[in-house]
Amino acid sequence: MGTPRPWTGFTSTNGRMSRRPACPCLLGSASMADHPRYSRNVALFGQAGQTRVAASRVAIVGAGGIGSHVAQQLSHLGVGALSVVDPDVVTTSSLNRLVGATPQDAAAASYKAVIAQRMCAAILPEMRIRVVTAPLLDQGAQEAILACTSVMSCLDDDAARLDLIAICCRNGLPFFDLATDTGGSNGNTWYGGRVMFSGAGERCPLCMDLINQSALQRAAMSVDQLEVDATIYGVGRDDLNASGPSVVSLNGVVASLAVTEWMVWTTGLRSPNALVEYRGSVGASFIGNDAPRPDCYYCRMWPTQTATGF
Repeated sequence: MGTPRPWTGFTSTNGRMSRRPACPCLLGSASMADHPRYSRNVALFGQAGQTRVAASRVAIVGAGGIGSHVAQQLSHLGVGALSVVDPDVVTTSSLNRLVGATPQDAAAASYKAVIAQRMCAAILPEMRIRVVTAPLLDQGAQEAILACTSVMSCLDDDAARLDLIAICCRNGLPFFDLATDTGGSNGNTWYGGRVMFSGAGERCPLCMDLINQSALQRAAMSVDQLEVDATIYGVGRDDLNASGPSVVSLNGVVASLAVTEWMVWTTGLRSPNALVEYRGSVGASFIGNDAPRPDCYYCRMWPTQTATGF
């Protein structure tokens, strides 16, 4: 009887754990760095950089339009482990942008996080993957996040974004915050996105004025309060809960910018930019130079001594 293969992959759905065996051929960061599949990575940031990538554990919070791109790219880079947190399921309207999803997934109302797991396992069977389909504030979700060395925030809800900021800041967990947005009227449509990095509590989306305060206020309102708000401000009730535009290519650009910033930070190629803004309406990216507002409630949570890289 042969020796059993090591059980390295794992998933969690609403707290229930299951395991899957992983191929041992790339287990261990050194073997991953030396493997021919990563030769083009090594040509850019060296074997030491690839070893750091393989040793990384990344939490992707939000496995939708942006998060699915991030999961795909981190798998191709050779990240050692992922925690994917998202309670949402695939719908027909998700299929225009959700990488890896099929019409069959929409019909079955499959979890987006499970779709990400399936895609990543197909790309890199050796990757350890933890899937949580419970809400962000669930204990299992927070444990999965805190088991990681960095976080990719791919949320489209600013109330949940603040919750994740608090989790990261309290625990000194470096994070990249990703978002896309659109706006304009009368033919003057704009669209784009952003990537913001916080490695030591030096900034967060709140003190960088990247949070939609109106959306936060509406998220805290009851149904009756929303109707009063709509009456006062002339916003239709259906519009208050409507999802905005979301396009696969726009999500992909923002995800690629974020994964690139994560890559250079992890491998030591350069320091990550504090804020990168993509303006799709003019086809360009810009480095943001705005300073954060001082004395931020969330940034002050950050432990006084934490590591911001390798």
